Amino acid sequence: MFNSNETVLRSSHNYTNLTTYENATKVESLNFTSTNDIKFHAQAKVLQPYEYVSFVLATGSISSNLSIIAAASACYYILKQEELNLGKYDWKMFSFMFVFPAIVLVTANFNGGMGHNGLYCGLKEGKGVLWNFLMIFIPIATIIIVESILYILILYKLHGEVKKIKKSLGNQSMASKQIVVAARNMSFFVLVIILRFLTPAIHGCWVFIAEPPRAMYEINTYATCFGGIFNGIIYLTIRREHL
Repeated sequence: MFNSNETVLRSSHNYTNLTTYENATKVESLNFTSTNDIKFHAQAKVLQPYEYVSFVLATGSISSNLSIIAAASACYYILKQEELNLGKYDWKMFSFMFVFPAIVLVTANFNGGMGHNGLYCGLKEGKGVLWNFLMIFIPIATIIIVESILYILILYKLHGEVKKIKKSLGNQSMASKQIVVAARNMSFFVLVIILRFLTPAIHGCWVFIAEPPRAMYEINTYATCFGGIFNGIIYLTIRREHL
């Protein structure tokens, strides 16, 4: 009788432990499933706005980079000494500036080319990933090289014009002084281009080869934001001289 009662108690105890373990397992499984569902839904809700923000920021950034086409066109007209019809072909320039990046970024978006680096959303970054390298490094590097060459050519041309004016009118000629001022203002412009675009170019190449340090991301962000401030300072400096 004693053994029978002990057996019943042990069986009841084992059954209670088994039931408790099963309930705990069910609760843990339910919590795990609920957590995964919450994470999945949270990711699903964040996914579309995140891609949209990446698309808008990348389009604006690349379009602003391509806006330097206007400066390159102006430099070309100066070198050729041709009349510049302001506004006549602007629609073509703006179409290229916004339509081309939009088409490329839509393609990148559908192929997983959008990403974030902890500071901002944009093109996907990583070792061997081509999107950032093709759309950031190559255009910006081309811009810096082209603008530097055009500036050197214009500076050489202005230097020759100053020599001609000094020979005919003397060193105190107003025209020669204006040419010197124009050359100095263009130097400011080239300096802004270097300050504005050099850091993104380095970042676009670096992130393709290896993971850059955190400071590189921060410098890139500040350089991009301060580009407009630099342009404003130069504009006010030139404007003050003409008032």
